[in-house]
Amino acid sequence: MAGQSRASRAALAAALSCGVALAAWSGVAAARAELRFRAAAAASAAGDYAAARELLARGLRDDPDSARLLFHSARASRRDGDYALAAKFLPLAGRRGWPAEAVEWEATLLKAQTGEFAAHEGRLRTAAAAAPDHPDADLLREVLVPGYISRYQLAEAYTLLVEWISRRPDALRPRLWMFEVARRMLLPQEAIDSARAAAAFAPDNPDARARCGQILIENHQPAEAKLHFDWLLARRPGDAAARLGGAKCLRELGDEAGATRELTDLLAARPDRADYLAELGRVHAQAGRSAAARDCFRRALESDPSGTDLLYNYALCLEQTGQSAEAARWREAHKRAEADLLELKEVTKRFAGEPTDPALAHRAGELLMRNGHEWEAVRWFRKALQVAPDHPASREAIAAYYARVRQAARD
Repeated sequence: MAGQSRASRAALAAALSCGVALAAWSGVAAARAELRFRAAAAASAAGDYAAARELLARGLRDDPDSARLLFHSARASRRDGDYALAAKFLPLAGRRGWPAEAVEWEATLLKAQTGEFAAHEGRLRTAAAAAPDHPDADLLREVLVPGYISRYQLAEAYTLLVEWISRRPDALRPRLWMFEVARRMLLPQEAIDSARAAAAFAPDNPDARARCGQILIENHQPAEAKLHFDWLLARRPGDAAARLGGAKCLRELGDEAGATRELTDLLAARPDRADYLAELGRVHAQAGRSAAARDCFRRALESDPSGTDLLYNYALCLEQTGQSAEAARWREAHKRAEADLLELKEVTKRFAGEPTDPALAHRAGELLMRNGHEWEAVRWFRKALQVAPDHPASREAIAAYYARVRQAARD
């Protein structure tokens, strides 16, 4: 009996020891999951959703049944554009006990971003207006603004962004969206101000730096633009967009040799790239080399016929090299393209006010297709089909586009 008693006590002690160890391990795992959740929340607040997702995934490995981790994994995935994974995590969070109202709102945001924007826009706009200072109001705005932009409802996006920026003056994302909206609305100074503010608030953000450099060089402020492109290239020497931006700055600053070297190097890797050829053409034109400029502009137009400035510059070089008849033909092409651009602006403005008119969306697609903006044209034809799924002209236009693509691939 004494032996059995000692054996029982030993077994009980072992069991208790194992239980204590398991409890300790469980406590360590829970503490680690909590630390990762806090780090993920900080990453999300900074706009780094990829880092947030990774931290939350590690937390779920420690605590796979956590409703909080599942819910915020769904949110981070949605904000990072991984809608399929968001749709997987969200119901799991609900089944683990996360508040039903929060799950339902997150599901509404997901639906609005995956093809049901029109069905939910009114509810989201009303909720954001009812509690504009609520922390979650930004979640609604960050769905509404790109939704409006993608539908060319620029006035709605602009109005929402003005209010958002006034309430969150140091937030990066609304500044970047305001840059995009102001640029599309042909408000260059507002676009510049937004890009400058974004770069000032987030000086280590490559996207803010790139947009600031881009809008500054577009508006002929090369010295300031070059600072941003130089910053990018110091960290990403192979950034082709930053190299092209830097070359544009060199040209406008009068360093034609430096610009030529950079563009020649870029063209060695991509000899048919239209924007590289067009910029080299501008360098030659600025130096008075009309024949060389003409040849660059011609090759650029062969690669991408969509640039109205290319049409104008090519016609000018043809005139300067004694090809008056050919120049007149290209001047006429430029005139038609400018007229189409003006009509496009009017059509998209009307569509913003009449988003259920498929004829307007189709006309925008026609104008874009005629001027070489093929993929953007297809997007507008698809907008027409979203409004009227049986719109025959848009279906025919999309079919014709893909037929050309397949034929080009065979050739």
